Amino acid sequence: MKHFLLLAACSLAAFAGLIKAPEKAIADLYPKGSFAKKTILLSSDEAARVEALAQEKLDSKIVTYYEITTPEGPVYAYVQTVRVRSKNLAAMTFVEGSGTIRAIEIIAMFEPMEYLPPQKWLETLEKKSLADPIRPKRDIPAITGATLSANAVSKSARTALAIHSVKVAKP
Repeated sequence: MKHFLLLAACSLAAFAGLIKAPEKAIADLYPKGSFAKKTILLSSDEAARVEALAQEKLDSKIVTYYEITTPEGPVYAYVQTVRVRSKNLAAMTFVEGSGTIRAIEIIAMFEPMEYLPPQKWLETLEKKSLADPIRPKRDIPAITGATLSANAVSKSARTALAIHSVKVAKP
């Protein structure tokens, strides 16, 4: 019985769950910034435009994001939850007002931690915009052993950029 409990505890430790609260991710990246959490509802037309731009189906028309005020200008953080294999990953995509990715943080991972994309790979997505395809193995590097996570993060990034373009970006 002792061995079973030890094995169960070790197995649970392999799954991270919540890595970082969204507010903590914002504070770490923008220590001098302030932020407000906002929720919007996409119309059917807006949702269709987001899906066309992201080349992905939306799970919901309700979008929650954070508007961050920084000395350099506004930044918007979108949290997208996507399926990796059989469990979810939550990625927070920070988008500059210009519509380019500033950073991506994985804030929750319910798959084993070995599937977590490395920080160096996440940095390859910085400065990407909707004009960039953002597809692993095509225009960004693939990750050996974490292909499904790379696909999930790139899907999340494309969706965040599309939502930003359709509903949030100021003309």
